[in-house]
Order: sequence, then structure tokens, then C-alpha cells
Amino acid sequence: MLESKKNVNKVLSMMVVLLFLCSGCATLKNFFAKTDPNHIDSALREYDRGNYEKAVKFYSLAINNGNNTYEAYFNRGISYKSLGRMSDALGDFLRAFSIRPADSGQAALQIAETYFQMQDYSKALEYAEKVLALNSSHKPMRRIKGHSLFFQKDYVIAAEILASCSDSLSKKTLALCYFKLRKPEKARDIFMKQYFNLKDVSGLTDDDYYWAGAMADVNLQGRKVVNAYWSKVSEEYKRKNPKIKKIIDNK
Repeated sequence: MLESKKNVNKVLSMMVVLLFLCSGCATLKNFFAKTDPNHIDSALREYDRGNYEKAVKFYSLAINNGNNTYEAYFNRGISYKSLGRMSDALGDFLRAFSIRPADSGQAALQIAETYFQMQDYSKALEYAEKVLALNSSHKPMRRIKGHSLFFQKDYVIAAEILASCSDSLSKKTLALCYFKLRKPEKARDIFMKQYFNLKDVSGLTDDDYYWAGAMADVNLQGRKVVNAYWSKVSEEYKRKNPKIKKIIDNK
């Protein structure tokens, strides 16, 4: 009898627990939906696999469930950017920046880069300046600022900034600044160093300079000027440098 009573009590206890769990089911579901890190974990995993659409989906689930954090918006922005959805990416980077404006590093860099890729150079410059105001030696932002100023035709300031950049693209843009500023010798020296990896240009021949002039001017004035320079290059030089001839012909 006593054993039977104990069994009945166990059953009743289990029923109470089940009723409690059922009554709190919706609350628990909402709680875990808002705090469950698996959406973020899944998003990171899919991004690492190159599944950017799925990464966006999981980040969106996390955000819709209340995970309105800097990391969620920033990482979804990176995923959008990987898909080429620049407007969506920009929106997320701006939201991330608004959440943590004091952290003007990665978010502001992505905003500036995205505006630049969208050819909104004034906005790219604006966000580059935000970071440079705190860290004037920030190399990526100096590159963005220099290139943005070039496209805004502020060649003097652009040249000053790009002269301190060491990457190949910045050097070539610097050469174009010099051409725009009517300093062709400086421009051609840069082009020769970039294309031939020369540290010393003192021993260059006239043919070298004519070829560099052709390469530089094609970016500015087109085929007519290229032909004008290339016609001055000796036939022997062309014969010895068939790869260069091919490059010019393709221009």
C-alpha cells in the first residue's frame, strides 16, 4: 500500500513538472530565441565555408530574435559585401557604427571602403577623416583619402597623401596625379619603378621613358597619346621587349 502511494506521488510530481514546462514553453522558446548563440555560430560557420547567402540568413535570424549587437550587424555587412550587395552592406555598417561610434576602426573603414566602391567619394572621404582624426597614420584610411581626393580632382593634396603610401595601386595613382599636375618626369619615374621594380631610375634610356609615358598616358588621354609615345620607341627596343609591345597593343 505504501509502495503504491509512493508511485502515485511520483506520477503526480511528474505531471506537475510537465504542466509547468508546458505552461512556460512559450516563454522558454522566446528566451532561447533571443539568446541562442547558435544562429551566430551557424552564420560564422557558413561564412567560413563561402556560403554567404546562408550566413546572411543566420545573422538575420539572430538580429530578428533580438541580437541587435555591433558584431551581428557588422558581420552581416561583411557577408552582404561578399555577395556584392553593397547598399545592404553599407546599411549594416552604418548601423554597427551607430551602436558603437567610439569604435571608429573597422566599421568606419568598411563604410569608407563601401562608399568608395560605390563611387561616392565625398562620403568615403568623410568617414576616412573620422578615423584619421583619431589616428593620422592609419594606412588603409590614408589610401582611401588619397584616392578619393584624386577622383575629386584635388591632385595636390592627393599626391601629398599617396606619396606616403607604399602599395602599388597608390603609387600608380600618385603617378597619375603628377601627370595631371604637369610633372611627367616624376610620373614616369614611378611607372618605371612599378613596372620594372627598379629602385634607381638614373640609368633608364629614352626608350624606357617613352614606354612609361605610353603606359601612364593611356590612363588619361587614350590611344592617340599612347601611339605618340610608342612611335618614338626604337624598333630594336620593341624587338627586345615583345611583352611590352603586347601590353601596348592591347591598350
